[in-house]
Formats: sequence, structure tokens, C-alpha cells
Amino acid sequence: MGQDAATLLGAYDEHLRGPVEFAGATDVATDGPLYRGRFSDTGFVTHRPLAPGADLPALVARTIAHFAATDVVEFEWKTRGHDLPGLAPLLRAHGLVPGPEETLMVGPVDLALGESAGPVTVRRAG
Repeated sequence: MGQDAATLLGAYDEHLRGPVEFAGATDVATDGPLYRGRFSDTGFVTHRPLAPGADLPALVARTIAHFAATDVVEFEWKTRGHDLPGLAPLLRAHGLVPGPEETLMVGPVDLALGESAGPVTVRRAG
């Protein structure tokens, strides 16, 4: 991954992961690097980048126990392709099923506002 990509993903992680994902949640709790939230009877888990030494098995086990102790029917653990390599296999080993893959595209704004290569519309937010 080039420096520009790493910088852009770092900005994404800093500004678009974590508490900002819980607008409308009825409850939000933290466990180390994790944020767990409830939206009625559905749970949601996200985190900022996990440190390579993070005890992933313990975090996953505590999260499953956390939601099992509530009236949450199901929960989503939001993963990203640039998360720690062992996270997705560990979640599957604990019975979680991956949903459809989503794509995150990041890049400099000036490139996105340039000549379009196809039927794409770029709009400024706000």
C-alpha cells in the first residue's frame, strides 16, 4: 500500500469509524478498542484500527457474551479490508457469517473532480 493510500485510509479510520457510526443507537458501550451499539433489537460492532497485539479472541468472546445478555436478535461486526488479517477468520470461527463485501474508495478530491471516465457523477457534500 502506497503512502498516499495509507494516509487516506488513516483519515477514513480517524473520522468515519467509531462513535460517528452510532447515530440513532439506543445504547453504545466500549470495550478497549471496540464500540458496541444497539439499534432496537439489532447490534453493531465497529472499532478503530486494532493494534497487532490486541487479544482478538477475548474481544470476540466478550462481544458475543455482551449481546447474548441482551434482547439483541442479531449483530453486525463491521469489518474493513484493511483490518488485521486474522480478524475475519476469527469471526467466522466464532459462527459469524460474512455479509456482502463492500468497497471503500478513497482518493484526492482534485482527482475525483477531474475528467470522468464513465457514467459517474461526483458531487460536493454539504
